[in-house]
Amino acid sequence: MKYLFRYRPEIDGLRAIAILPVIFYHAGLQIFSGGYVGVDIFFVISGYLISSIILSEIETGKFSLINFYQRRARRILPALFCVILISTPFAWFILLPADLELFGNSAFSALTFWSNYIFYFEIDYFETSSKLKPLLHTWSLSIEEQFYIIYPILLIFFFKFGKKTFIIFLIISAITSLTLAQWAGNLKFTYPYFEKEFLFFNQSSLTNFFLPIGRIWELIIGILIAFYIKKNGQPNRFNEILTLFGLILIFYSVFTFTPETNYPSFHTLLPTIGTGLLILFMNSKTFIHKIFSQKLLVFIGLISYSAYLYHFPIFTFIEYSNYLENSLLLKIILILITFFISFVSWKYIEKPFRNKKKITTKLFIYILLVLYLLTSLFVILNFHNKGFKSRFDKDFKNFSINFNSKELEQETTLYKKKLRLENEFITNDKKKILIIGNSVAIDLLMSFDQNSDLFVDYEFKEYYFKPQNLLKNSYKDKLKIDKLINNKLFVDADILMVSSLYNEYETNFSKNNVIKLLKNFAKKHNKLLVITGNNPVFYDESGINPVLSILLKNKKNNLSEKELEQLYYKRLSSKFRSIANKVKKTAIKLDIIFLDKYDYACTLDKKVCDVLTDEKKLLYFDGIHYTKNGAKYFGKLMYELDWLSPIDNHFNNR
Repeated sequence: MKYLFRYRPEIDGLRAIAILPVIFYHAGLQIFSGGYVGVDIFFVISGYLISSIILSEIETGKFSLINFYQRRARRILPALFCVILISTPFAWFILLPADLELFGNSAFSALTFWSNYIFYFEIDYFETSSKLKPLLHTWSLSIEEQFYIIYPILLIFFFKFGKKTFIIFLIISAITSLTLAQWAGNLKFTYPYFEKEFLFFNQSSLTNFFLPIGRIWELIIGILIAFYIKKNGQPNRFNEILTLFGLILIFYSVFTFTPETNYPSFHTLLPTIGTGLLILFMNSKTFIHKIFSQKLLVFIGLISYSAYLYHFPIFTFIEYSNYLENSLLLKIILILITFFISFVSWKYIEKPFRNKKKITTKLFIYILLVLYLLTSLFVILNFHNKGFKSRFDKDFKNFSINFNSKELEQETTLYKKKLRLENEFITNDKKKILIIGNSVAIDLLMSFDQNSDLFVDYEFKEYYFKPQNLLKNSYKDKLKIDKLINNKLFVDADILMVSSLYNEYETNFSKNNVIKLLKNFAKKHNKLLVITGNNPVFYDESGINPVLSILLKNKKNNLSEKELEQLYYKRLSSKFRSIANKVKKTAIKLDIIFLDKYDYACTLDKKVCDVLTDEKKLLYFDGIHYTKNGAKYFGKLMYELDWLSPIDNHFNNR
């Protein structure tokens, strides 16, 4: 008997269960902390549905590669083009030039199913800044389509050798992909400019998150289920229990996973296996089937693709404009708007374009060509005009600022790399200061290096080392300590200067006796210990560079520099300031020299913080880290304020 694929309304209900947590998560509803697992549910569903259709067509002799690719194009591209066309005017009026330029790039890459690679080199999905990229969510579409370009070809090829051979190939591929997602993070090498290990496939490299290599196993789960049902039909034993268990796995993931959960990894087995159990065991007799077949859930499932496409730009543009904040009412309104637009898109875009009688193949190709040409033209003009910077020139006539934070960061990064290559002290007659800490340690080194003609009594070097490693909670911590004390920079140093951003992870910096450990550690190795406070942390709800955010909100007022400094002070994170004060209090109590970075970065009694250099250059490329110009500016202030005098006094009084 020929295998015929039948419509299963409960699968659309399952799609609803996938899309709702995704939307709620991106809306900022904290209870749905693992809502992003909805994407993994979609991957499994997609693998199952696509394979079921292909197998049905192969069995009935109707399968065609051209028809398959056309069907995918009709399914994906019209709604995708529509959301990009609608988003573009909003991007024009809302986004800053650098972000508009990135929007253009991501639009074209989304339409060519390459956006996952674009975002792979740009960001961390879970970072605040990721919320400011309207098309970030298209990464998952790109992974799917990259897979489906190759999958039917592999299917046809392996079928020549038998279905068992293909299934074995799929199982091996799935195991390999899952293994890479989970364990390839243990593959290490030493990055040339850092004294630290760089992990290929962990969350910091994003390889397993954005690239197919860490995701294809999820699609394969659905494919294997399709093969099983084709051969054996749906099982009839333990259906009720196993469908309920599958739903529990999904709900557990949605409500207990967080952005800090290592993902994708073995953790991802919970929602994907849960989805697989539902697809495999849901039949008309099960309670879950009856729930998932309800008209409301089926309807949400039918419009889920459009809902996925539209929800992220809606939330992004609102958050970028700083309207979202913590307004629950606004979030609910935006969710309702999302579903309304999704319904319109499904009815008037998705359905007509999937109907070959309404829109012929010839007409469809013509429409696509025109839209691709228009998108390409926009991208070219956007790139040539650097995000149409002229849009904002009149609004910020008092300030000549480089708005491209990424460009500033890259400039600074090149300088940092150069400094890190200079990994030996070269003088004998100067006091040698080794600055240890996280990313803010190099900020200090830049400040001293660019003002070396002023700090003539000292030589400065930097080494990447987090103070909490001294707790020796793991074997890795011990290795890092051994690596530090055996490094020639450490051996030659007279002074150990700790410069770290004491964030939430390090809130217990003093409570855990890390400062006391630092003191004992320095004493043991005959080093003078100096602890610096946090870099001032300036915050903006949207994640935009806080300076730019202030200027955008006040662009009609033509702010003076003093007014800008006052407003900048208001963006100071009280949380980070409080942590720094705790560290200061503990350091003083233990008779350790403490140097406060707020002394030169802000005038706290006047409630102002420096924003620009004398040449109107940004001091920070984000809300924390110095630009190259900022480092030079702050270094000069350190000298003028005699910031290092406590160290001088220590040596003079010996």
